[in-house]
Amino acid sequence: MRDVTWIGLAALVLTAFAGGQSPVLTGHYDTARSGANLSETVLTPETINYQSFGRIAALPVQGCVIAQPLYMPHVDFGDLGTHNVVFIATSENFVYGFDADSLKLLVQRNLGNPVSSGEISQDTGYYDFPNCDGVDDIGPIGITGTPVIDPTEGAMFLVSAQVDAPDPPHRHMAILYKVALNTLADLNPPVEIIGSFSNPDGTDTFDARYELQRAALLEVNGNIYIAFSSHNDETPYHGWLFAYDSQLRQRAIYDYSPGRSGMGIWQSGAGPAYDGSFVYVATGNSVDGVQSAGDFGDSILKVDPDTLQVVAKTSFPNESNDWDYDSDLDLGSSRVISIPGTPFAVSGSKYGDMFVVNRYDMSLISRFQATARHSSGFDWTGIYNGFAYWNQTLYVWPGGGQADGDPADPYQTDNLKAFSLTDKGASAMIAIGQTDGVGLGYQGAGLSISANGSDPNSGIVWALTPDGDSRWLRPGYLRAYAASASGVFTELWHDGGDYNWAKFSQPLIANGRVYTPTFSGEVMVYGLLNSSARQANGINSSRPRPR
Repeated sequence: MRDVTWIGLAALVLTAFAGGQSPVLTGHYDTARSGANLSETVLTPETINYQSFGRIAALPVQGCVIAQPLYMPHVDFGDLGTHNVVFIATSENFVYGFDADSLKLLVQRNLGNPVSSGEISQDTGYYDFPNCDGVDDIGPIGITGTPVIDPTEGAMFLVSAQVDAPDPPHRHMAILYKVALNTLADLNPPVEIIGSFSNPDGTDTFDARYELQRAALLEVNGNIYIAFSSHNDETPYHGWLFAYDSQLRQRAIYDYSPGRSGMGIWQSGAGPAYDGSFVYVATGNSVDGVQSAGDFGDSILKVDPDTLQVVAKTSFPNESNDWDYDSDLDLGSSRVISIPGTPFAVSGSKYGDMFVVNRYDMSLISRFQATARHSSGFDWTGIYNGFAYWNQTLYVWPGGGQADGDPADPYQTDNLKAFSLTDKGASAMIAIGQTDGVGLGYQGAGLSISANGSDPNSGIVWALTPDGDSRWLRPGYLRAYAASASGVFTELWHDGGDYNWAKFSQPLIANGRVYTPTFSGEVMVYGLLNSSARQANGINSSRPRPR
């Protein structure tokens, strides 16, 4: 039984985006996956300080917030009026809509029984999805990929991992939903994602038990693209990509590792990119080697949006002439950004290098080291969710890894950096930050940028950073830096330490507020403060919280 709780009418009418408010409909703000909101006029480097800016509220939810929150202005709730809404999805299969101004709960829904991560990798443990009630233990897997909103249909599309009964034996399912923004009720009957794909020796059949829907959903021309990777590299899994239309009819399916296990599309939770003509994804864990015919692992793939067939691929072996499958050093740890206004795309790797490619023929333009040192063994200094693009500049905050890859050694830290990208695709580091005791662990920071268009004085780099140890539940911080075009980054402000960091997540910046996902069963809300706001929330913003 699926429970639906709503406020208002089932019909939804969306008014024009008045007052300069821009929606955030997809992960990393746009289909290019730039990581930058270029419509932010309220928050500037001048307004972000401990006197003017701070924590406003904590929105309570049930479960970890793994997916990026989304923002939709002017949603019509019938007799209850029009509201600007922040949508939040959780690992326990709850979806919420909060009023972005009053921060009151407008609508919520539970989609069904999530998968227990205790059923996955039982021999080794599966701690990517912790228990977010404060216990450092494994938790549920529900909605993990960022949904996507279609404003013309007044709908949100999302995928939920479920089991058909609370207790084993039960069947694992990945279910695609299309829900109304003002009620979260189904606009079409949900469909279970299923399919098969021919391989040289027979057929691969999609099995939700071994597939993780972590990457954000992509919507292009009325089609929804859904990517899958593995649960903790447990085999057999495949790199699947599905396309469904807006009525939830399957249009295409492709398995990028036919007859073999591996090559998942994970990208630290980021979605496939789109440049107006083609879809781009980064894959991991090549099985036979990236130079082998038909092996699409550890590659950037250029994909036909209709058939999902690979138009072209490019791979970048590390110094040993291949990616290290045994040590889990693969390419697909980060997303592909289609650089607007250029023929280039950029991506990163666990090895610590970043790659600029020509999207037309997928040839390598430049390769540069973004980490303090390359990964070796299980060191994992790498590029994950910690990069974004704005104003011909790539902002990167990599993971620090462990000294010599020894699990007994403490995790290291790395710096926020800026690399310029020329019109020829060449790169050069033009700014670097100071660590100042900021711990990162191997995953690095989660980055977003806010700016007023290309105004060079308006840019802010927002970073979600953990402390520097290896626990899955660890204190998290939100940090703001002026987006320096040269020299040294200046930290404007930070807050946190009293909530758990959300792994491989990034903050949502929308309409003068910042929404921070956590693994503490809440989303932190930040914005400009006045004296009444400080008093109402019991917050003293005159000095920073502990680092």
